[in-house]
Amino acid sequence: MGVTAVRNAHYPQSGTWHDLADHSGLLMWDDVSLVRTINDTPEFTAGSQLEAREMILQLYNHPSIAFWGLFNELGNLPTPSPDTMLKSLKAEVHELDPSRLIVSATDHFDKSYNQIPDWTCYNIYPGWYRPATPGPDDTIARFAHEIGHRTALSEYGAGGNPFHPEEYQAAVHEVDYAQIAVNTNLWGSFIWTMFDFSSTQKNEGGTVGVNDKGIVTQDRAVKKDVFYFYKANWSEEPVLYITSRRFTGRTNAVTNVKIYSNASAVELSLNGNSQGRSDNGTNGVFVWKEVHLSPGHNQVEARTERDENFLSDNCVCTLI
Repeated sequence: MGVTAVRNAHYPQSGTWHDLADHSGLLMWDDVSLVRTINDTPEFTAGSQLEAREMILQLYNHPSIAFWGLFNELGNLPTPSPDTMLKSLKAEVHELDPSRLIVSATDHFDKSYNQIPDWTCYNIYPGWYRPATPGPDDTIARFAHEIGHRTALSEYGAGGNPFHPEEYQAAVHEVDYAQIAVNTNLWGSFIWTMFDFSSTQKNEGGTVGVNDKGIVTQDRAVKKDVFYFYKANWSEEPVLYITSRRFTGRTNAVTNVKIYSNASAVELSLNGNSQGRSDNGTNGVFVWKEVHLSPGHNQVEARTERDENFLSDNCVCTLI
């Protein structure tokens, strides 16, 4: 997909995964498992320090590791002040490894503990847990001002079940990324999340017990539309992909057709008839408006060239 860095979930990950990252050149962010709340006891602090020490001693020699993470979204449950504990944990990490950056992910402004890591990042979900507008720009600007330097989006995105319309998920990412890609207050951004995963608290997208913010399904079998949006923006490989291909049964005879590509121009055909060649794609998004479907099956085809490679993609939709 063209990814250059991965933020791992909120606990230490396996050595095998880091072997793969070493081999492929990914930068890794590894977290201590401090999520939402802490216990204000010496035993809890000692346990967290032990976890950090074990994580660093086990993974230290992996060149893929760029960041050690202290916490994620503290304060989302009632919690004692974590400042003293986090300062001691940061000292533990720095003593073991002064060469890597200490990061964390927050979703609260104006917290003293946001100043403890070297680089604190922000989790935000415009269009999902808050209104779609304004997008992430306002939050990024406010938080960068709070911590006094650039930040990263440590989580953003939206849910999408590929068999229960996924178009909204793609639309949220398109809008968010248009701001993220040009925001000079950011040093990075991390989609939440790469794969759908089990979550007992979730009942979204027609599936109980699954967090479906992934851009690939939990079984790794289906790359959702938004996967190809990011590949079109990030990858050096030629990309051409017709979206909404799983939306096979249509009731509207007039529709828009959207294609993701990193080519400079794309041609769309419907039932063998050219719908025109577009060279006005933005962030890899090409749209043909008011395309007229015929009753029954419709063959949709896209064609382009990139780096002297001829590309084509096709799918079928049925006007019921």
